[in-house]
Amino acid sequence: MKLHLAVTTAFLALAACGGQGIADLGDGGGDGGGDPSDTCEGAFVCSGDITAVNLDGAVLEITGLPFDETVLAGTYTLAGAVNGFALYISDDPSAAALLYNAYYETSADGSVTVGQAAVMEGYRSFGYEGTFLRLNDPANLPVAELATYSGQYAGIVLLNGSSDTYNSQGAISFNVDFTDGVINGSTTGRDIITLTSATQELDLIFDDTDIVNGAFTGNALSIDAMGDEFHSGTYSGVFGGTDAETVGGHFIITADEFDGDTEVGSKETGTFIATKD
Repeated sequence: MKLHLAVTTAFLALAACGGQGIADLGDGGGDGGGDPSDTCEGAFVCSGDITAVNLDGAVLEITGLPFDETVLAGTYTLAGAVNGFALYISDDPSAAALLYNAYYETSADGSVTVGQAAVMEGYRSFGYEGTFLRLNDPANLPVAELATYSGQYAGIVLLNGSSDTYNSQGAISFNVDFTDGVINGSTTGRDIITLTSATQELDLIFDDTDIVNGAFTGNALSIDAMGDEFHSGTYSGVFGGTDAETVGGHFIITADEFDGDTEVGSKETGTFIATKD
């Protein structure tokens, strides 16, 4: 098994499982949180192949991802961290089981939980993957305020045309106009992690988009040295905590080439948390 990662000692609007969407989370409906055993049909909002998420101590359980388990939910063991996000690795020893990586992290104020998982071997396509998000403490958005947010992200890069996979990391920041309900942002220091090094990549731009009920979905892109769009995709998230102290969510971007190879396309999903400066 290949394991392309470095550890230290883890869109289109998020698709909703059970009819709940990211905007519903931002609205703060219900109790806004829930027990960690709640599934995607409850407090968590999921995308992709994930249908249920549960954190039990140091063991992460994820349902819906093929070839990660011999029982209903795949179990993932804490393996370390990538850029401050807890990294879990699937641990089923069966010969037919595939290697998955997963991130699961809760913001420092406890208001937002975010994560993702993806198969890390066996496919010359993007394979199986998904994201999840839970709003534990809905934000009371400021009525009139300009604010900046700074944080980090950890991600997974999947390739179409190659079975290689990678973890990724970088810093992330947002500018927010609560008066007019608009957010934008960018990444810096975006790295694709291999076993031995981190390769600097084009940073991402998150276009202006509206904040609706404390949630948002907008366009994400990168620009190459020729001034052309290289990556394209989306970013999504929610505000949580007192005075909207935290923003958490995901971005998903694709490109038609990877590391100069035009025969290989890439898809990167990043999980982020940022706090008000």
